[in-house]
Amino acid sequence: MLDLIELWKNIKSQTKNPSHTGEEVYPDSTKQVAIEFEKRTLQSSFEFNASPDVKFVSNLSNLTPTNRYDDLTTLELSAEEEAVRQTVIKEQKAKNPKFYDGEQMLIVGAAYEVDINTVFFVAKKVPYSTIVCLSQKKFPETSSLYKLSLFKTGVLAPLVTNDGQTFLLQRKADTLFSVPAGFLEPQGDKRQLNLDGGDNVVCATARAEIKEELAGINGEKTLRFSFSNPQISAVSFRSSAGPIGTIEFVAPSYANCDNSFLRQVVENNCAEDADEHTGKHMIVPLDSSQRDTLLSLILSGTIKIPGSALYLAVLLSLTRIFNQPSMIELPGKVPGSSSLAYPIRLFHPEIPRLMLTSNEDCQNDDIPKPK
Repeated sequence: MLDLIELWKNIKSQTKNPSHTGEEVYPDSTKQVAIEFEKRTLQSSFEFNASPDVKFVSNLSNLTPTNRYDDLTTLELSAEEEAVRQTVIKEQKAKNPKFYDGEQMLIVGAAYEVDINTVFFVAKKVPYSTIVCLSQKKFPETSSLYKLSLFKTGVLAPLVTNDGQTFLLQRKADTLFSVPAGFLEPQGDKRQLNLDGGDNVVCATARAEIKEELAGINGEKTLRFSFSNPQISAVSFRSSAGPIGTIEFVAPSYANCDNSFLRQVVENNCAEDADEHTGKHMIVPLDSSQRDTLLSLILSGTIKIPGSALYLAVLLSLTRIFNQPSMIELPGKVPGSSSLAYPIRLFHPEIPRLMLTSNEDCQNDDIPKPK
């Protein structure tokens, strides 16, 4: 079994910080927080040959399933740390009356078993305010929590149109470019972490994020376009200046529309969480015949797109999937960035399978298949 956190730590220890000349040119709308994100973020992604299952367990020794969120153990705080957390809640509510201290989780163990193509997670349940305290180093410097390997976890849910394009969307909060994304969410009334029927929390969360950020219509059940069931293509590890990192899966879907229609959707977004994006976007071609255009966008363009630690793993995965069996060759690194990408087969070279295409994964014959 491959310990993914240890693998990430080893790569991180050998990765140099991004080299910034101070002369990088960003879009005019770029906030300083986005530029700082580019400067301090280290990222590595690992690509899967087939969409893996994701299971939550109590530990990595015996892999006892943890099926419900309520069965997770709590990340314990000292009395001093709890007092800090309560202060942070008051501060957050003063800034934003709608602040929601929702139930989240932090990953403390992550491993990949090649023989059954499964990622195993060990998680602790925490309120969102604990994540804020850790991220912003609000706890005392002597806190034992800072010595732990803790990771937020979520999913990036990119879309591929039926004419071979994908979209990077500008986020309103920080002006970074990314795709529909969110924290992993337990499912159903029982708040399940391990799902039945071949589904998993990652793909279920990806479906929800696409609907809530782009495909849905606020207050209605109707979708503006249909899309295939997400399939996991990669997992990304990244860290910034704070003491906790992020583990984020890449789970793409095929949109049942072309890029001109999706552009209209983006520019006239009616989804529940439409206000998370500014409406500005970048259309990225995936077909190998447009390789030079793609490379100029992410590598050699005069304007630097902020968010390489978010979108590099996405673009590498999508070009690989879309162009099978003759895969496009792309660099695994963006200049001036510490974002890297590795095929998981480098660490398990015996894996013979290619990732399933949406010909096999689509649940509806009307959903477009890759060319």
